Amino acid sequence: MRAQPVGDLLDRGGCPCRHRQGGRTRRQALTAGAAGAVGAAAAIAPALAGTAFAESGSSEPNPLFSQENSMLVLIDYQPEMVNGVASMNKDLLQLDIKALARIARLLKIPTVLTTVGVKAGVNHPTLASLREEVPTLTEYDRMNMNAWEDEPVRRAIKATGRRNIVFAALWTEICLAFPVVHAQRDGYRTMVVTDAVGGPSLAAHEAGIQRVIQGGSIPTSFLGILGEWVRDWSDLLVPEMRGLRGANSPPPASGAPGKGGRSLDLPTTCPHRVDVREAGWWGAVEHGTPT
Repeated sequence: MRAQPVGDLLDRGGCPCRHRQGGRTRRQALTAGAAGAVGAAAAIAPALAGTAFAESGSSEPNPLFSQENSMLVLIDYQPEMVNGVASMNKDLLQLDIKALARIARLLKIPTVLTTVGVKAGVNHPTLASLREEVPTLTEYDRMNMNAWEDEPVRRAIKATGRRNIVFAALWTEICLAFPVVHAQRDGYRTMVVTDAVGGPSLAAHEAGIQRVIQGGSIPTSFLGILGEWVRDWSDLLVPEMRGLRGANSPPPASGAPGKGGRSLDLPTTCPHRVDVREAGWWGAVEHGTPT
């Protein structure tokens, strides 16, 4: 028997089951489906203009966060919250968040800072060690646990015009997870800096991280987001970036990370002898042999 062209089989419903699609041939059904998909893509294209999905100038979304397309949100880095963290070393946590804030400031990445319960007299303001890195930022105080449900905070985030949000918050399972999954639902792309956040137990922290991942957020580390924000080593050699290397540090030689520079002036009681330097772009922390 002569083999029939595929087009003929489609036109006549010539597959063994010979199903027809609501009275239409298979070719007609497939053509209509394709036309519908094209129409849907054309309808949403204007909504994507100017977002991270359109910034690359190609039809493919840009998967990376950059200095130009992202912002940072810092939530509840207050003494009471830090004291309740048991999922990681508290000194290391403070060093990581201080370094993260410093890098965002040096790179001029829009940052929103919020606290909880300060005006009510329940908690103290932002940690002094973090506040000195972002001295000019407005501190948005709230009473609700979900910063995304606070109108001034959400308004400040929207005012940046950025659709990629890097989140860091205490504690992981509440004040990080709630606004992250909420922002994801509202169409933002989010990233969480896992080694700059913590919870009252390791289990609580890990549960919070799993929740944001299931909600569509991207986990990263301090070094990971730094690598996305500064992708060219030559960017670290310009005068404006001296604060990342340390004011007295020579540029790194032979492509190797430099280790000069001043400390971030925080307690040095970490059991891992944490050495955090302004040369923080190579990772911000050095782990020595535990004492």
